[in-house]
Amino acid sequence: MIWHLLRYLFSFSIPSFYRRIQIKNLHYLKNNQPAIIVSNHPNAFMDPTLFSYLTYPPRVRYMARGDAFKPGLITKILQSIGIVPIFRMQDAGVEGVKKNNESFKVVFDLLKKNKKVMIFAEGICIQEKRLRPIKKGVSRLIFAAQQEMTPKDILIIPIGFNYSNPSQIGSDMFVNVGEPFTVQNKMKEYEQNPNPTMLYMMNELYQKMLPLTINIQNPQNDEIFEKARTVLNFELLKQKKINANQLKHIFVVEKELSELINAASKHKAEQFKVFSEKINSIFDLIQKHKIHIPTLYKYQSNKIILFLETILHTIIYLIYSTVYFFVVAWMFIPYFLSKQLTKKISPSIE
Repeated sequence: MIWHLLRYLFSFSIPSFYRRIQIKNLHYLKNNQPAIIVSNHPNAFMDPTLFSYLTYPPRVRYMARGDAFKPGLITKILQSIGIVPIFRMQDAGVEGVKKNNESFKVVFDLLKKNKKVMIFAEGICIQEKRLRPIKKGVSRLIFAAQQEMTPKDILIIPIGFNYSNPSQIGSDMFVNVGEPFTVQNKMKEYEQNPNPTMLYMMNELYQKMLPLTINIQNPQNDEIFEKARTVLNFELLKQKKINANQLKHIFVVEKELSELINAASKHKAEQFKVFSEKINSIFDLIQKHKIHIPTLYKYQSNKIILFLETILHTIIYLIYSTVYFFVVAWMFIPYFLSKQLTKKISPSIE
């Protein structure tokens, strides 16, 4: 009941917050097979919310930090919307981790009914464009579930959440779904040598998730990446002759840009310094003069079309601004109340 009510609410509120929400390879999820979905976790409760919005049906269940399950009403609400607790050593100690056996049984029962369960593989939520190491508990769950389900295969589906700016209204969100795989061929090896096999799976998952996400290796390069994508994205999309309205195309360009920055900062420090200085200089000009780069390109090509588009966009903007004002007013009270409630029940900023 609560879950269905929230789903309908999200179908109105989510599109009013994010400008574009797109998913690639949705067909990998549209089946009646049991699956463990393994993802990164850059945006807290918004990750499962957006995923449910994009993929329903099927209805996906989620594993979340066990310390959020407070006795009483909160636990009942979380369980009713399909959240299964999972405990980390640093939060709950040995006793808490033992409770994971109960959670695993819940997951096994869901998989036996051909349901899909998502686990956030990094074990932490931080708003950054970086894939953190996979937690050992993820591979333990995968192998334990496959043991329980043998001889039936469980699909392991890696995905990547990619936000242009997670907390900013009007930003973009792109879900990149990777190709499913199974671990049936690794079960014998797991039964004979569980620890090495789990370590292998952690690395395997990381390698499968890495191409699905933007990954800035050095946090010191986060700022230059954001500036470079602002300055260069449109030109790179134009050079490749791909559609700027498709987030999967923007992802291709930004992935290449991130890999270039990673490689240059490591191996070509002098060239990277020059590149950074030029990007900073151009970015400062863009900000100072409030330049919209796609509009600049259109002005160079056809001034009459640009003039007509400007009139049309002005009319649309006035209508949008009016609607936006009422949407923000409508969302403010639930946003404010939920923010205050979160501060009271959450043990950390994470």
